[in-house]
Amino acid sequence: MKLKLLDFWAPWCGYCAFMEETIAKLGQKYEDIIEISRINIDDDKELSEKYQIFGVPTYILVSESGNILGRISGFQTEVAMEIFIENCLHIGDQNGDQYFNT
Repeated sequence: MKLKLLDFWAPWCGYCAFMEETIAKLGQKYEDIIEISRINIDDDKELSEKYQIFGVPTYILVSESGNILGRISGFQTEVAMEIFIENCLHIGDQNGDQYFNT
């Protein structure tokens, strides 16, 4: 069962560029349970509107069934992103989706 981390970004966004390496590291760390999808808000306005993206970078973690488990915006440290992901995983577990091997 894989989650999707939607990475809303723009080429003109400095913070988005700073976050690229962090997101790549998280993609490797969580590769068994998370798939990262980068969405350029300038190219995909429909998806940006669907998820009500008002600023970038914005990250939304979505369950396999399409439920939003969490969202976070702005520049984040790697630790802050890990905490965000871990909290979202626990929310998914509470909703009956199991992401941890217990």
